[in-house]
Amino acid sequence: MILIKILTLNIRRYKADWHKLVNAPQGNQAEIAKAQRMLDEYERFLFLTTFQVPDLTSSLFRVQAAFEQAQQREDEARKDEADSKKAAAEAARAAEDARAAQRELEAALAVLKVFSNLLKSLNNYSNSIQLGTRRCVCTKDRRTYSKN
Repeated sequence: MILIKILTLNIRRYKADWHKLVNAPQGNQAEIAKAQRMLDEYERFLFLTTFQVPDLTSSLFRVQAAFEQAQQREDEARKDEADSKKAAAEAARAAEDARAAQRELEAALAVLKVFSNLLKSLNNYSNSIQLGTRRCVCTKDRRTYSKN
């Protein structure tokens, strides 16, 4: 307000044209150009922040949400991988137990077969004793010889 009063006083006192006073260059032209560039940059920055930052902010929130969702999926995948490895290990142990049980069963069957053959032999021997005959089995050609 005081500046306007001083300008009005100077215009009246020196009978100056106020158009020349208002439009007259003030200071060094390089500094004025620098100030104009700074003003233009600030106006561009103000435009960007006013109109484009909300779009960027919403994009940032979308990207952040997508990133968090991807992290959750990665964590679930790692958990599923750990669970599947655990299940595979349990299945391998169960398969090994089944193979061990199969081997035991085969061994028991072999022992049972030996006892069955022994029982048959004893039964044949007891029958031959009752009949009064003796049987011999040749080990080379597996022929049975009977003797009274």
